[in-house]
Amino acid sequence: MNKAMCRVLAVELIKDHVFEVSLQLPAGKLPEFYAGQYLAIDMPEKESPSFFSIASRPGLRELILHIQADPHLSSAVEVVEYLQCCVENQQTLSLSLPYGKACLAKVLNQPLILMAAGTGFAQMKSILEQLFSQNYQAPISLYWGVRKEEDMYLRELAEQWQAEHSNFEFRPLIADIENIDANAHHNQLSDAVLADHQELEHSLVFVSGSPKLVFSAMDALLDAGLSEANFYSDVLEYATRD
Repeated sequence: MNKAMCRVLAVELIKDHVFEVSLQLPAGKLPEFYAGQYLAIDMPEKESPSFFSIASRPGLRELILHIQADPHLSSAVEVVEYLQCCVENQQTLSLSLPYGKACLAKVLNQPLILMAAGTGFAQMKSILEQLFSQNYQAPISLYWGVRKEEDMYLRELAEQWQAEHSNFEFRPLIADIENIDANAHHNQLSDAVLADHQELEHSLVFVSGSPKLVFSAMDALLDAGLSEANFYSDVLEYATRD
């Protein structure tokens, strides 16, 4: 685990309450992390840190975060306001990293299926940019599920990747929340994966979303032949089915 004092370069609204945060690590040896891992931000007078996926690939001095700060998400709003104050007052920020086992900790050469809900896209962005930088040749599929169109805050970037990389496929999924029940919404990603992939035995799957979404996806994909050892999600480290 590494501690670092970072400069907050910018806090910019991307779309509909989702902010992109740019952090600059100190000069010198960069703290190491794997694509797909996350970090913790320490805030003054707050007992517990706030955790966010790293949306940029390893090896860069600048770290990118995506924070959804809807008005009803008071904790996220508080973090964004603190980061904005850091920019205005040129204050440094204390963070620690890396966290998480759902990451690219080894060299891969097999089909990848990435499933993200909402700002879970941040984790997948780090993974994808790392793979693209390594000229990864195996098939990669990204399924990004959101509740409404404006929640897909970087759709143009995913579509650009699909145009530039012949082995990459992007499937945007927007829920019809007015006409489907909660269980159908949580099954949306796995239903789309199973419709597209008849053979899962040799695939690796990374999932980012709520515990209910992750466990329902896990059950559906394991029933379809995916090996449990090939299913990765940070949720498995902190949540149980109960």
